[in-house]
Amino acid sequence: MPLAGQLIRASDSRAVDYASQASNVTLSTTAGVYSDIVVGNVFTPVANRRYLCTFYGGDQMLVAGSGFATTDAWRIKFQVSVAGGAYADLVPGNGYLARCYVAASTRYIIAPSISDYLAGSIATLQFKVQAAKSSGAGTVTSTLETGTGAAPFTLLVEDVGEI
Repeated sequence: MPLAGQLIRASDSRAVDYASQASNVTLSTTAGVYSDIVVGNVFTPVANRRYLCTFYGGDQMLVAGSGFATTDAWRIKFQVSVAGGAYADLVPGNGYLARCYVAASTRYIIAPSISDYLAGSIATLQFKVQAAKSSGAGTVTSTLETGTGAAPFTLLVEDVGEI
């Protein structure tokens, strides 16, 4: 069992996929346009097993620009591609990343998120995490920061067993 602050490796747990990304991610200024934060690797699951998807890391989300409103909001979501097909949203796992409670430039924490997926077959899977501004003016910018790579975005997928 890893100690707090240690990276989890496949040999440490039931991990079937681990991906990280150390660069900042600038989100679209257009509400509802999602940007990839981290994309996992393709793997072959075991049919009828549940997979836990965990997103963590990142330093802060910087919100700047002009035209702020207290209704400005950002969302995060997990997606899965089955057998190389189009990505589909996982539910649960789509939630608020932040809401602009103060109409000013500020930084928000990037909270960890989880979702799960039941593999119905042994078709290959690939998971990813995306974020978007869900409402707000096009003059409001947002960047998910990694603290110059010190806090990379991480996607961990674990096999948590049969139903």
